[in-house]
Amino acid sequence: MATIADNGLISVLNAHAHNMQEQIMIKYQPLVSVIVPVYAVERYLGRCVASIVNQTYRNLEIILVDDGSPDGCPAICDAWAMKDNRITVIHQSNAGVSAARNRGIEESHGDYLYFMDADDYAEPNLIEVLVARATADDAQIVFCGYETNMQMPDGSSLTVDSTRPYDLTFADNAAFAMRFAGLAAERFAYPSWNKLFRTDFVRGTGAHFPVGVVADEDSYFDFPLYAAAERVSMVPERLYHYMVRSGSAASRYQPALFASRKAVWKHVAPIVSRWNPSFSDTFDNLFLSGIGLCLNFLYEDRSQNGRCRREQVRMIVSDETVYGFVRRVRPVGVRNRLIAMCLRNVAASHCYGWLIAALKRLRR
Repeated sequence: MATIADNGLISVLNAHAHNMQEQIMIKYQPLVSVIVPVYAVERYLGRCVASIVNQTYRNLEIILVDDGSPDGCPAICDAWAMKDNRITVIHQSNAGVSAARNRGIEESHGDYLYFMDADDYAEPNLIEVLVARATADDAQIVFCGYETNMQMPDGSSLTVDSTRPYDLTFADNAAFAMRFAGLAAERFAYPSWNKLFRTDFVRGTGAHFPVGVVADEDSYFDFPLYAAAERVSMVPERLYHYMVRSGSAASRYQPALFASRKAVWKHVAPIVSRWNPSFSDTFDNLFLSGIGLCLNFLYEDRSQNGRCRREQVRMIVSDETVYGFVRRVRPVGVRNRLIAMCLRNVAASHCYGWLIAALKRLRR
């Protein structure tokens, strides 16, 4: 008859055996590098990191890139690293989200890369589901569904949108390109955070995020990979929570916004025209909408004076790229047709920006 001491020994041995079995299993799992750029998100960072640390898939390299955050984020990152030896913290001077992600890629050792924003969070089985699909299909990119959640002032969140469930496998690039426009319309194409990427594939294509760009940096990174991918899969589960903060809509004009949108369009448009010509008009219309947003923000920002606005509008309208673009683009929709027409003239662009800003103020 077993004694209490014997039972205790058996429990210890069983626990040790279970731990050994788990370690052996992890050893043969692909390593996934989860890269998180961190800047001024101390209120949300703990939720984000906890959702990564608690993934059911355990073989993770978690890289937190503190991009010179001015709040408590650096200390929070270091505290998490003390709790979990899978976490590496990189502290660097502020250089923007693209530089932080690029640094994470450089420092990563994983077979796969996953990018996550520090104010978002993931379902516990996110990595497990994506890796299982990547290995089953030998996929270079695996997409997942996501929810868009509004972060309310009281700390609660409200689901405001979610993607449709797609369960797809593309065994060649042509098949992927044929379905791409539909996937883009369903909001799968543009973020980097709803995808698992094979690391050797990313490095082989030379894909990187554009330093100094303040908008659309994900498209700059993603589209060269779309054009090169031969095996792409999609899982139907909504595994990522993209957080939009209540009252956080852009209200200040950034002079770099127009230059950023132009830089991304100039980089991506030639790739799209070679890879998927039928998508070119759609991508052009996204750029056109983006220029319209620049005008909107310029006139919504009450800190901008009339002289500054006139100078910015003149700079946009007289830009060589914009000048040629608006004379050949095929606008889709009433608003884009109006933007294209107004961008031919400084006074008309001024009126457009002022009118849209006034209408937005009336709606509030």
